[in-house]
Amino acid sequence: MSGPLVPELAAAAGAAIGAVTHQLNQTWARSEEDATEPPLPAEALWAPILDALAFGVVFWRFGINSRSLAAAVFLVVLVQVFVFDSRHRLILNRVMYPAMVAALLVSPVNPLLQADAGLGKIDSAVFGALVGGGVFLLFVLISRGGIGLGDAKLTFFMGAALGMLPVAASPIIRALIYGIVLGGVIAALLLISGEVVQLHTNRHPLVLVTQVLVPSLVVLAVAIVLALLPLTGSVRSLRWFAVLLLLLGLFVYLDVRYIVWRSVTYTITDQRILLRRGVLGKFSRSIGMSRVQDVSTSQSLLGRMFDYGSVEIESAGKDGAEILSYVPDPQHFRDVLFEHLHGQPATSGTPI
Repeated sequence: MSGPLVPELAAAAGAAIGAVTHQLNQTWARSEEDATEPPLPAEALWAPILDALAFGVVFWRFGINSRSLAAAVFLVVLVQVFVFDSRHRLILNRVMYPAMVAALLVSPVNPLLQADAGLGKIDSAVFGALVGGGVFLLFVLISRGGIGLGDAKLTFFMGAALGMLPVAASPIIRALIYGIVLGGVIAALLLISGEVVQLHTNRHPLVLVTQVLVPSLVVLAVAIVLALLPLTGSVRSLRWFAVLLLLLGLFVYLDVRYIVWRSVTYTITDQRILLRRGVLGKFSRSIGMSRVQDVSTSQSLLGRMFDYGSVEIESAGKDGAEILSYVPDPQHFRDVLFEHLHGQPATSGTPI
């Protein structure tokens, strides 16, 4: 079904939904501890304009049918993620987990999946989720913290919604390629704009990798064995849902581990050193620059190989010293401190 006013009405509906999305983003941001960034320029217009354009193009191209309606819901989720992530560098679990589950549950009748109804669509959704989420999960593990689990959950959702089939023109593979290119363009624009980032670091990603590597490999091995079992009929469908349940459980486990890892932070400002840790129970300590008496670093053999170590900060008014463990590039951390303390970087040399 299509008509001369369908794109215009769809765009108006998209603008209204985008306005609701903006209000939800503001509400969710107030309940997220890490959502502390200032508003984007004209942020109130981002979601309405993007949703209006997306709805207008989709319904102009496909008219009113189940496929265009499903695409509209899919795009609403992507717009919310894009706007919130652009401001806060966060992808919300309260959006991603329901979206992932919904995409899998509706896969047998999802009009966006290019496969036969029923088991064919389920297969496409499962393989799409495995490829989309798996590729970015690998990036998370090897990116030294540069990519968060939110990206893996987003691509898991996209894979489940768009599917893997047909393999020769896989929707999720194309979406990943477009997303990587778009991400590179956005990153280049941020660099051109001269954005300055304060020195703020977590413990070395090796801490996270050593905690999750073995459990992840075990779960993935079990999932692969289940996927390769020669089953047919309804048992085959149950097999896929068991695989998906294992993968969702793995995502939750990785998410918890990632949150705990990210909760330990070391921050340097021009006035103090701020140490924080804890998820439910919070600990925070501030050391004023004027109280710092000495800074030293140490690295083990493994620390030299992976570029992490300990930073020991001796301060006035405290017995002993504060030791920061698993600090990435500890010499750089020490140099930044010396620049603030003495107006010049520390001389380079062998770590203590």
